[in-house]
Amino acid sequence: MRLGSAARPLGTLTLLRDARPVFSQDDEEDLKRVANYFDYALRHATAAGAGLSAAIEDEAMLLATTSGDILFLSDSAGALLGQLASQEQQLFDRRTLPPFCLRLVGSVVFGERYPWRLPASTVALAGGVLEARAQWMRAGLHDALHGRAVGIFLKFVVPIPLRIWRALGSVELSPQQMEVAFWMGLGGGREAARSNMDVSDVVLRDCVKAVYEKFGCTCEAGLLAALRPATARL
Repeated sequence: MRLGSAARPLGTLTLLRDARPVFSQDDEEDLKRVANYFDYALRHATAAGAGLSAAIEDEAMLLATTSGDILFLSDSAGALLGQLASQEQQLFDRRTLPPFCLRLVGSVVFGERYPWRLPASTVALAGGVLEARAQWMRAGLHDALHGRAVGIFLKFVVPIPLRIWRALGSVELSPQQMEVAFWMGLGGGREAARSNMDVSDVVLRDCVKAVYEKFGCTCEAGLLAALRPATARL
């Protein structure tokens, strides 16, 4: 589903399904509804040009030689790189760096010769973006065969609307309650829900009360803490 207009495209939203029945008309309607939410969030980003807020869902690191051999791979880093390889229909060899990590290592190794090559990169990963940054590790951290080690630090960040949508799926809410919680999660409190939904004040009050109960909170700040963890920038 394309987001934005032809004159100002904002990207696409893709629904992936693994080992499930084929998509139905209900699935298409759900995708359109979610796309409308994303479209609204992108059009009303808090700071023009600053990008859409995103939640950091995972952080990981690995160590490698300048030739691309992996010296240390955390479980989280292995899972993220394995997911990326699967997405690209490739096999992930846990002993050697994938191509995009090799490019980061090259940026560090030849940094003085090519200062415009930044040791940082982003890669689209299903459900979000994988951010990677490389740097030399301290002089004492090396192996005798390959010399100094390079550390690669990974972050998996997810757009706030998607993070909110996932959190809403963890509790049982009616469609109306879920929509109220979504608009509140994006910011603006009850007024955001009221301006985007055709509901009375009484219905809105009951929906907010139900949402608070389901998430075990008593105020908007508590709801935001449950729906929106630490944020980064895409």
